[in-house]
Amino acid sequence: TFIIRRKDPFVQFFGIIILLFILLSFGGNFPLLYNLFYYHFPAFDNFRSPSMVLHIVQIIFPVLAGLGIMELISLREKKDPAFAKIIKFTSIGFWALFIIFVLMSDTIGNWFTLRIGDIAAGLGQSQQGQEKAQELSALASYLTDMFKGDLIIGFALLALTFTVIHAFITSKINRDLFVAGIVILIIFDLFRITGRGSTYEETEGVNALFREPEYISAIKKQNDKTPHRLLNLKQDGSMGTFTSQNANFNVYFLQEDLSGYSAAKPRSFQDIIDVIGYGNPTLWRMLGVKYIVTGRPLGMEGFTSIYQSANEYVYRNENALPRLYFTDSVAQKSPADILYAIRDASFDPKKLAYADRADFKADKCDSTSTVQITGYKYESISADVNAKGNNFLFYGTTYLPSWHAYIDGSPVKTYKANYGFQGIVVPQGKHNVEFVYMPKYFSLGKYVSLLLNILIFGGLGFVYYSAGKKRTTDKP
Repeated sequence: TFIIRRKDPFVQFFGIIILLFILLSFGGNFPLLYNLFYYHFPAFDNFRSPSMVLHIVQIIFPVLAGLGIMELISLREKKDPAFAKIIKFTSIGFWALFIIFVLMSDTIGNWFTLRIGDIAAGLGQSQQGQEKAQELSALASYLTDMFKGDLIIGFALLALTFTVIHAFITSKINRDLFVAGIVILIIFDLFRITGRGSTYEETEGVNALFREPEYISAIKKQNDKTPHRLLNLKQDGSMGTFTSQNANFNVYFLQEDLSGYSAAKPRSFQDIIDVIGYGNPTLWRMLGVKYIVTGRPLGMEGFTSIYQSANEYVYRNENALPRLYFTDSVAQKSPADILYAIRDASFDPKKLAYADRADFKADKCDSTSTVQITGYKYESISADVNAKGNNFLFYGTTYLPSWHAYIDGSPVKTYKANYGFQGIVVPQGKHNVEFVYMPKYFSLGKYVSLLLNILIFGGLGFVYYSAGKKRTTDKP
């Protein structure tokens, strides 16, 4: 594309962008450009990694490839013998290189293996590099085969590509076969690369990492189908503990974890952890933390032992509330006072909920008000409820503007409750209640994406239809 459309301003612009972004991706290794952007361009310092900018390059390359194919299609009509000769000799050159490398594959492989050995030996001279040296030595055969295969397949693909181009511009195949051939070669190469391992990990270590722990097995044996959370309070650094580096370990076993980590953690939840901490029974009760894992006996009322070993104890929290429940009453309190009330266990979250703004009427609830959860997903929850008055329904999930509540299909206002969670007022009677997480821009993006896909495929269909109709009309 850069050769046959070098005078195209669009291609020139993309070429400058590619060069610029590749240099930016070097980060501090190319300070002349990177510091200019980091200190003087708004929001650029929010990049977590400079290499993220290469995503733009990955988007641009397919566009340039498409422009190149379009130009090749137009060159066929010009009947340029000089260009056809260049393509022919390029194809012959790549076929010659392909044959040479096939015949010399063993020699090339031996050279590459020796090169790996030299690198491993150099790394092994330092204490820090010994582990990497061992990995390289263990992977020497795999890396050698991969290098030889890439070299041979790479030249084969180049030779085939230029052969297909030559066949097209010399009118030996039509446009449809040309495009189909290019697409097949691209798909083959993509699948070949994506099916390759990117990092070295011992299989035994990976299997051991995700071997189901005893506490997970004990919880699963409870056959608890209601939405609940667990919390691993062990402090031995093992996977799944709230102090470990991988706090989402338990999600692998489809268990919701109170200490689960997200890079987009809401400020309200971080405040709860900073002020209250994980080891708070009132917080456990309010958020449905039904199973507690400890390294020593818990010794608290309301907890039933379901498993124990020499260094592990699993308890069922009999006081844990369901994900959705009616509170007996609602009161208004400042955010800071709500945090302290949870920390000091000065209220029962079943009997009382605190709201930042209690600008609504909520009747006193009693035991005849019921909630039956009928559907649960991470992004939605639904329930059949029976309210004896205007009762307040608490939902133990983080309050975010993207959560929307519905009663019998009609939207209702969601209130921020107990500092960082949510609740709604349910009128008297039997109703169906639903909470749905639906960010405004996600919904907009979904429909825009759908529309663009329809336009793209519709446009492709129209182009092929028009081309076919034109060929039919042009026939004598």
